[in-house]
Amino acid sequence: MSHPTTVSFCVLLGASLTAALVFAWPAAAAAPKINTQANAPSAIPANTAAILAAATPTTASNQPVFTAQKPADMGSVRYPDGSKKPALNNVAQEVKLNWGVGPFTPIVRVVDGPGGWQWYVHENGAHSTTAMVEMNGVPQAMGFVAEPHDTLPVFDDSFAKTIQQQSGAAARR
Repeated sequence: MSHPTTVSFCVLLGASLTAALVFAWPAAAAAPKINTQANAPSAIPANTAAILAAATPTTASNQPVFTAQKPADMGSVRYPDGSKKPALNNVAQEVKLNWGVGPFTPIVRVVDGPGGWQWYVHENGAHSTTAMVEMNGVPQAMGFVAEPHDTLPVFDDSFAKTIQQQSGAAARR
C-alpha cells in the first residue's frame, strides 16, 4: 500500500466516512438503540425481503432468473462482482461501489450503525453501505466501504529520536 494513489484514496475514503459519521452522530446520541432479541436487526431489510421473494427461478436450465421489479423510489448498489443489492439509508439512485484493497466477499447480514445508518456485513468482516451525503450543499448518493485491517504501531517522539540517532550514527560510519 505504498502507492501514492492508493494511499490518497484510502485517506480520502476514511476522511469522508469520518465526516459523514460525525455529522450524523447527534441523531444516534439522542436516541441510542440497544439490540435485544425483540428489536435485533433482521438478517435482511424488509424492502430486500420483498424483492427477493419476487425472484422466481423459471428457466429450463434451472438458472434463477430475477424477474422482480424494484419500486421506483428505491436505489441499488452495484458491487465489484457485478451483483446488485438494494441501496440502504433511503438512497433512491444506483451507486457503483468502489471496493477497497481487500477481497470482495458475499453479504451475510445487515446491521444498524452509528447515526442510524444501516450497513451490509460481508463474510470477511468488511462493511458497506450507501447514504445521501451533502457535498457543496447538494445531496449526493455515495457508497462507503469499511474494511478490517491490522492495527499499525504508534510510535512516540522518543522512538523517533532513537531511530534518527541510529540512522545518523550509521551514516557517519
